[in-house]
Amino acid sequence: MKYSNGDLILFIDSDCEAHHDWLKNILKIYSKESFDAFGGPDGSKNDFTLLQKAIDFSMTSIITTGGIRGHGDKRFTKFYPRTHNMGITRSTYRLIGEFGNLRHGQDIEYSNRIRKSGLKIAFINDALVYHRRRTSFKQFFKQVFNWGLARINLAKLDSDMLELIHFLPTLSIFSSFLLILIFLRIGFSISVIFLTFFIPLFLLSCFGSLKNKDLKIIPFLLIVIPIQVIGYGTGFALGFFRRFIFNRNELVGFKKSYYK
Repeated sequence: MKYSNGDLILFIDSDCEAHHDWLKNILKIYSKESFDAFGGPDGSKNDFTLLQKAIDFSMTSIITTGGIRGHGDKRFTKFYPRTHNMGITRSTYRLIGEFGNLRHGQDIEYSNRIRKSGLKIAFINDALVYHRRRTSFKQFFKQVFNWGLARINLAKLDSDMLELIHFLPTLSIFSSFLLILIFLRIGFSISVIFLTFFIPLFLLSCFGSLKNKDLKIIPFLLIVIPIQVIGYGTGFALGFFRRFIFNRNELVGFKKSYYK
């Protein structure tokens, strides 16, 4: 950013591929409406694996976490552009300065500074990038676990970056365990308990298969969606107790094996 020369500074992650009209659509909106910063959506391509398509659905659907991450015009929380698909003007850079040194969530922290400065943030729906997701269930768990930790680290920097909706994965884990204990206490069979949780998950997975027009994605969604909830929720809970209850230092998981 320091040595670039253009009026717009654009970001895309190393695991993303820009749609061929990405730059065109960004410049089109910038010339018409102008903005100080923008973000756009990420999606999947036909050549992605079934696992990558399943992760993409779990990450972007409004039914799962798309409403939290800011996909489309419908969202349940404030929109923070992220560097997999993001841009700022040079004047914004001069005002906001450099990125921080967080291992995860540094783009959210940077967007938070932009937001708090009162600058205009746009969401450009047509500025699409294809996000090539993790290639194993284990890699995906490590990723979302660290994102749960990162949300707490962000909250310690500025409480505005922590909203009630971020507690939902952790609350769903605790409430599920509590519900299972209640069912066992009442005398429900294991099969009834299993169906209570499996049916909603199966229906959500079917919806994801319809969106991708591929029934073969259903088994992957049946695993990916719980991994996202459990991974993020446990990372969030660990971070919350470590930093807010025990007042310990910032924690980042899987430092040596994050990409394995």
